[in-house]
Amino acid sequence: MKLLLVLKLFFFITALSIVNNLIAQNYSFKHIGAEDGLSSNIVRHINKDSKGFIWICCDNALNRYNGETFKKYIHIPGDSTSITSGGINSTLTDNDGNLWISTKNGVSTFDYKTEKFERIFEIQGDSSFVRNLYLTRENELLIIVTSGIYIYNKEQQKVRKFLQSPIDKDASVLTEDNYGNLYLGTGGNGIVVISSDRKRNFIKEIPSKTDFKGANSIQSMVIDEKGRLWIGSRSGFFVANTSKNINELNFQIKHVLNKDGNAIQISSNMIHSLCIVENNKIWIGTENGLNIYDPETKEIQILYSSKNSSGVLSNNLILNVFNDKSNGVWIGTYQGGMNFYSKGNIPFPDKIPFINHTENKLIQYVKSVYQQPDGKLWVGTDFGLLCFNEMFQLEKTYTYSDQQGSLPIGGVTVFDVRTYWTNFSINLRDTFYT
Repeated sequence: MKLLLVLKLFFFITALSIVNNLIAQNYSFKHIGAEDGLSSNIVRHINKDSKGFIWICCDNALNRYNGETFKKYIHIPGDSTSITSGGINSTLTDNDGNLWISTKNGVSTFDYKTEKFERIFEIQGDSSFVRNLYLTRENELLIIVTSGIYIYNKEQQKVRKFLQSPIDKDASVLTEDNYGNLYLGTGGNGIVVISSDRKRNFIKEIPSKTDFKGANSIQSMVIDEKGRLWIGSRSGFFVANTSKNINELNFQIKHVLNKDGNAIQISSNMIHSLCIVENNKIWIGTENGLNIYDPETKEIQILYSSKNSSGVLSNNLILNVFNDKSNGVWIGTYQGGMNFYSKGNIPFPDKIPFINHTENKLIQYVKSVYQQPDGKLWVGTDFGLLCFNEMFQLEKTYTYSDQQGSLPIGGVTVFDVRTYWTNFSINLRDTFYT
């Protein structure tokens, strides 16, 4: 009991330190950067494929991350089986599990067996470039190019213009509501709305008295479970309601408001990424900090990087926020690499220096703690399972390996010695329990 009280005290002190540094919040981030094998600390986009790999688009390469190591893919001049040229913008997994990659100059698919790329679409000339990819509810693969939207026909293996009118010029980002209507953000002209039957479209401008061009330069859009369209631009945070029979009259865009009815104040009006996370909260990646907005309470929390604190953001310029719904939230930054957040990210106190002062970041993030009646302490981490004696000295480490009797997984989220089971349903009695 005494040990448990000590641990509780340490956790409380650690929590107070984090609160002071992060404006009364309890988010702790794991950092993954170039020093860990990432090709660059400039991370533009993060996604997870159907096989569980995390794909990270950096300024100099496409990175595949398995939770421990990185594999890098680059454009090789003269090699048609390498990725298309230009900076890597985004990845997308379709309904068949195929991985699509967009670069500035085109679109490729990835063959998992050969680890080669097939080039599907390439930009000719310098007048336009690929911005993004989107897969609709009808399984339409759309390519967002600055010259407009293109659609890929899988049967014919050809790409054609999606809209015949020039209304989609300077396209930047695309999303879809529950009724099948499409919303296309542009680089200065507002939002193009395309009806679910693809027969009607119109453009809606965002009113602004101070920066019309910036407000109508759309960077990111998401739709929540209530059908609200959240809009992040180069000059502000906006919201609109969607509807089945949407038209120019019922589609109204407004400033997001705080609980006093005024336009919400965020850390920077230059928004790069929006993401819906737990409890329908909107995570807003900006030019200067991460903002977490609660639509129900209309309150906002702002998180910043700090050189003198552990577990905080590695950089304030947030380029991408991705919700890996099975694990946590990945955040790509400019020159700060990646940040990872999950509810289990707990920086451990200095009473156990083996954990707090190791260079292995996987050890530093504790997911579970259990004390036996004899004082032995079991700690589940992203690295594996650690066993300490009552004096906090490390007795044994259990990690993944090919050897019989080892953990068949890398990290441990839940461990209970009383039942000898981990959260991965592996019986420990006959393997390594001592």
